[in-house]
Amino acid sequence: MYNKDVVITGSGPAGVLLGYLLAKSGVDVLVIEKSASLKRDFRGETIAPGSVYLLKQLGLLDKISSDEYLKVQQMIMYDKDDKLLSIDFEKFEHEQKYGIDIPQPTILNVILKEAGEFENFMYLNNTSCIELLESSSGEVTGIKCKRGEVSFEVRSRLVVGADGRFSTIRKLSRLEYEKKEYSRDLVWFKVPKPKGWKEANIIKVDRNDHLIILPTYPDLLRIGTYIENDGISKTHSTGLEAFKQKVISLEPKLKETINENIKDWKQTTLLKIFSTYVPNWSRDGLILIGDAAHTLSPVLGQGVNVAMQDAVELAPYIIEEIQSQKAKNSPLRKVAFNEFEKARKKSVAFVSKFQEEQEQSLAAKTDKECEERKIKMKSLDSHPLKYNMMSKVQYGSILEN
Repeated sequence: MYNKDVVITGSGPAGVLLGYLLAKSGVDVLVIEKSASLKRDFRGETIAPGSVYLLKQLGLLDKISSDEYLKVQQMIMYDKDDKLLSIDFEKFEHEQKYGIDIPQPTILNVILKEAGEFENFMYLNNTSCIELLESSSGEVTGIKCKRGEVSFEVRSRLVVGADGRFSTIRKLSRLEYEKKEYSRDLVWFKVPKPKGWKEANIIKVDRNDHLIILPTYPDLLRIGTYIENDGISKTHSTGLEAFKQKVISLEPKLKETINENIKDWKQTTLLKIFSTYVPNWSRDGLILIGDAAHTLSPVLGQGVNVAMQDAVELAPYIIEEIQSQKAKNSPLRKVAFNEFEKARKKSVAFVSKFQEEQEQSLAAKTDKECEERKIKMKSLDSHPLKYNMMSKVQYGSILEN
């Protein structure tokens, strides 16, 4: 059995970042991860400017060589070859002028290494939470874990569920939540970047078909295309060649690299699209952050950024509460996080609403809907306050601090 101030489930960017911040401030913290390794693909590789700024402020980005990531400085949306919207990050007013594309293991390993410098930080991989421990009065007092064939308990003053979109802690917490399914799923794959390819995040639409094309470290393109909800079996039965031709029809410039490099369905990854809304993120002794608290649509890839900002903003509340009650071993009260939840819900709601609107727009089918999308996007592109409006998505809550 372990006794810790805080136990965090999930070693994604939010979980390890929170663990690092707590350990740095003297909190005794354990981070557990159900996977045996940090290897992750098609997950949280795009870090928006706001989160890059936070990593810089914390001195963590300096620990990563600049040749281990790509700078992201532009986003463009096309309807076929008709440009609808262009965002040049250099024109944002914030001092941080670019996002980055970075393999998630790179950033996780850096944060874990820095956290490991503190004796009060502990990390266990290949470890799953199987049960919440509770007092007779209903407070969460820790978790029961399993590592291999060994089961053990972790007693804590706070359990943080940072275990992602399929969160075990959310399920075990008995906190109510709503799950919204979308009409489509997303299939991802990677190919070598063609020579002379424009260094920008690109969205190409043709009615309700579209591609997300992202320059990816070191010299690849990460490409996502939509299929109907639960349609992966149908997509497979139609055949890989038909799938490739669908992608190529949306962006003919990809023909050569796709035909040369995509040979098997194993080179693709399915992402189920859904969102979850948890009205209350916490109870006495427990709190959810990141996708566990608010799974977002993958449009514009903001899930990892919102989660990292959750971690940075939650840390001071935990630290203050533990330091003010050093003599106590009781679970941290829900009331201690009321202010945090209120502020974060406001910020998350803005991003969530924006992404849902984009998802609906991208799903346009009729001539009228497609024309409305064109008009809306071109109006935004020519709007004098375009960068003010888009900054809240790219920078999140750091604009409010």
